[in-house]
Order: sequence, then C-alpha cells, then structure tokens
Amino acid sequence: MQSRFPAFCFEGDEEDYHDPGASYVMPLRCIEVQLGEAKRLVAAITTGYRMTGWNSTKGGYRVETAEVAFDCETLILCTAP
Repeated sequence: MQSRFPAFCFEGDEEDYHDPGASYVMPLRCIEVQLGEAKRLVAAITTGYRMTGWNSTKGGYRVETAEVAFDCETLILCTAP
C-alpha cells in the first residue's frame, strides 16, 4: 500500500480494499459546493475569525472569537488550523 500511496504514512498492519467504482474527493470544491448550498438556503455564514471557544446557551449557542462573540439558534462548525 505504501508504494501505491506514498503521501500517506502507514503503520504496516492496515488492509486496503479496491473499489473500481469509487472516486475521489476534491476538498476545496466540496467546501465551495456546501457554502453555495448554505447561501441558497439563506444561512448566515461567518468567516475570517479564529474561534476561541463555543458553548450552548438557553437560546442556542455562543461562539467566541478573539474579536467578537456570535449568538445563534443552530450551529455548524467548520474549522481549520
């Protein structure tokens, strides 16, 4: 497996399964599609902040950033380092 997938670090005890009908995922394209669908459904999308924490509140959720806090009824977090 290591020779077929040199970008991955295997331990040596893994097993692989080849599915000739399978495909691959382009992560950035998936994000674009999901954001587009969320916008189509009129979801509030907030980007450009580094989240420092979140917690549930009486009315939903509170997301904390270094700059500001956001309150919402429904929360979907998509974070990156």
